[in-house]
Amino acid sequence: MLAKPTSESAGAAAPKAPQRHLAAVPKLYQYQVVPPFSCDRDGYPEEDSAPVEGFPHSEALHYAYPVVKARYGERAFVGGNGAIYYEEGNPRACIVPDLFVVLDAGGEVPEGAYKLWRSPVPDFVLEAMSPRSWRDDLGIKKDTYLHLGVREYWVFDSRGAPAKRGRRRLAPPLAGFRLAGGAYEPVLPDGSGRLLSQVLGLELRLHEWNLQFYEVETGERLLSYPEERDERLKEQTRRLAAEASAKALEANLEEESAARRAAEARIAALEAQLHSRRDA
Repeated sequence: MLAKPTSESAGAAAPKAPQRHLAAVPKLYQYQVVPPFSCDRDGYPEEDSAPVEGFPHSEALHYAYPVVKARYGERAFVGGNGAIYYEEGNPRACIVPDLFVVLDAGGEVPEGAYKLWRSPVPDFVLEAMSPRSWRDDLGIKKDTYLHLGVREYWVFDSRGAPAKRGRRRLAPPLAGFRLAGGAYEPVLPDGSGRLLSQVLGLELRLHEWNLQFYEVETGERLLSYPEERDERLKEQTRRLAAEASAKALEANLEEESAARRAAEARIAALEAQLHSRRDA
């Protein structure tokens, strides 16, 4: 992963011109790569040797990335923990969101690093805050996403419940910001108290102090791959049990039918004997 944030500052903002040189924009987030690192064929670092975040941070992303990717499939490009370069020719001018979504991507996967002079600006970005990153997530990174034109920016406090994971940096621990009129406005709860992402068409909610996505219409929680696998196994077990029960019932019915036919045959034989005796 890319790490070591640095910054540069200068004059007035240009919210919809991510290709402009950094001298023409306000203070933006940048990374300084940590050797050793690997580069794409254009020479832009794709990953480096910076240590990954702790368990609560990874836990949220291990759920969110595959769930969003599975939901949208080829209709969107979903990236996770990869660099987004926003100034051509400047490998330091990049930002690394924990999760980003580009809608209507048509199934195209960018080759190498994600470069905004070749690919669209993400529509949705999620950052899982950590003790190391929370100041940047709520400050300079938020300003950078605003400058780039990201439609929705969400932050989740991965410290979770204070009794379980230490002091929180964000209250409430889940917040969204939506681009409106060149600025970010807080995503407010709807009439039912839900936090809805207009970009994803999903509700974001905390479930046992973990970030989860829910269907807006049904209220059903989107299951992670292990949960879906467990549900499939449970459903398969239920189906096999039902099939076994149906076969056992069918066998019992067959036995009862055979016993009834045997009884009817004995009765018919007795009746035949009675008739023959009367005739005699």
